[in-house]
Amino acid sequence: MPVSNPDHLPLLIHLTAALQPRRVLDVGVGMGSLGLLARQSLDICYGRIQPAAWETTIDGVEVFEGYRNPVWGYAYSQVHMGDVRTVLPALGRYDLVFCCDVLEHFEHAESRRLISALLAQCDVLIATTPNHHI
Repeated sequence: MPVSNPDHLPLLIHLTAALQPRRVLDVGVGMGSLGLLARQSLDICYGRIQPAAWETTIDGVEVFEGYRNPVWGYAYSQVHMGDVRTVLPALGRYDLVFCCDVLEHFEHAESRRLISALLAQCDVLIATTPNHHI
């Protein structure tokens, strides 16, 4: 199974720090790198190290149980298991949604429907795809 390209992480964290969202959704959590870096940027760097002090909700959605690891339990408020298309309607609204290295797993028309559904539930959507799928 191919892994995500981490080259886009510095830009994503820069944008996250600039936006200062209170509610974040990470679609396609994977190993949890983006959630952990977002948590660092939004809470930990302000001295809110322990989960009880966190002011930011960072939720995730992941379809592949095999990625579950201790990072999820620390960095994320909650990780919802399942297909984002099924899980999303029950999640509510977010200030920021990441959809990184996910869209290329769907047919073009389905990717467009997913983007529309995500935009309906967030203020800002940031999506990335691996270079070879652009």
